Amino acid sequence: MRSTYLGATLMALAVVGLWTAPASADVLYGVERVSGDVIRMDVDQNALTFNVAILGNTQDIYDPVTSGVPLEQSLISSNGFAYDAVHHRLYYGVPQDPSDGMSPSTLYYHALDGSDTDAGTNVLAGPISGNSADGAFYNGSYYYIANGTDDLYQVPLDPVAGVVNGAEIVIANISGAADLAMGFGDIDITDGGFLYGTANTRTGYKYIFFTLDLNDANPPDTYAEILKDTDKTRPQFALGCEGRLWANDTPDGQFYSVSDNGQLTPVFVGPLLNDLASGECDMPCENITVVPLCAGQDLPVGTVTVANDDAQVCVTYEVLGDWYIEATHLSIHTDASAFPQTKSGNPKVGKFEYGDCFETPVQVVQYCFTFEDLGIGLDTAIVIAAHAAVVRMEAGEVVSGETAWGDGCEGTGFPGKSWATYFTHLVQCGYVEQ
Repeated sequence: MRSTYLGATLMALAVVGLWTAPASADVLYGVERVSGDVIRMDVDQNALTFNVAILGNTQDIYDPVTSGVPLEQSLISSNGFAYDAVHHRLYYGVPQDPSDGMSPSTLYYHALDGSDTDAGTNVLAGPISGNSADGAFYNGSYYYIANGTDDLYQVPLDPVAGVVNGAEIVIANISGAADLAMGFGDIDITDGGFLYGTANTRTGYKYIFFTLDLNDANPPDTYAEILKDTDKTRPQFALGCEGRLWANDTPDGQFYSVSDNGQLTPVFVGPLLNDLASGECDMPCENITVVPLCAGQDLPVGTVTVANDDAQVCVTYEVLGDWYIEATHLSIHTDASAFPQTKSGNPKVGKFEYGDCFETPVQVVQYCFTFEDLGIGLDTAIVIAAHAAVVRMEAGEVVSGETAWGDGCEGTGFPGKSWATYFTHLVQCGYVEQ
């Protein structure tokens, strides 16, 4: 028999179906070719229509007087856009000599929202050794292929400040040929480490579409070609939330959907962008912590699961087999010193804020709390002391009983001499890269 109890004074919420499905729009970012405006495009995946929002401008990083380069020429030179979904930053490179498209770039990022203290501004991230005519963000680093080469660079970034943090690494020679001069349209990388790209070999300036798997310990010095000799002059790439691959022809703004074999299907005409960057996907707002529910210090009899969405936290006790729960005692705080305790540091389970006794033992018990109930918000670490009285039953009769604690086998102990334990859960949500 499996029964479930939901505390009558608390909000009930099923574990299955806690969170929403991914959104039906792809978000693409770029900088408009002439104006320097930072553009966000929300593309409806079903109707294949789009909305454009101007989020800022990149002009404040240019000084035509000191550089000797006209502002219009500098704006055309911005390239290599890559989106950091965690910190909501749009990275891009500007040639250190904007009159020379092959000169090394300086990396900047445009802070896109109020989660960043520099929101709406362009922030210097640091110089890089090549010209970033393409760019992608993956696993905390900026990636680009230096224009006029076929070398794929990884630029490590400081996760908080967002600036260059360490030496660049050449992680692949894309073509497998020695020092092959290539002109690159764009690259993008899935959150699983699979790179898509467009490039030409400077022979007739026909572009190819290619792929490269970065999951290998040593990425192969060859690429898999998926389409030869497209007549698009500078195709840009961006990945959508459900696997769609977008391409954009820079000179006329035509957007295409790209099939698995590299075929292009025209969809709509959008703004003229130097480059494309994949934006955020609306993902289930969740974080889940699962620890063993241990009886008698070293016997796992089930689990305690803590899960949150963007408004509430649920704690679920579950025991398995012939084990059942007779009583629960639960305490949740942001500081372990707030748990009800004796002067010697042992927990007072009878004083825990939440709990129940069950006349008929059960196998699943769940409690759900709003953020207001707990006095917390997102990005808050909470500590949970989850105690249970468990029994083993045979033929409907109790044959033994034990005390059990969440993470009791190896968890953090209370200051006292008892074996009682507690554990930590981070209440958070976030974006993921496309």
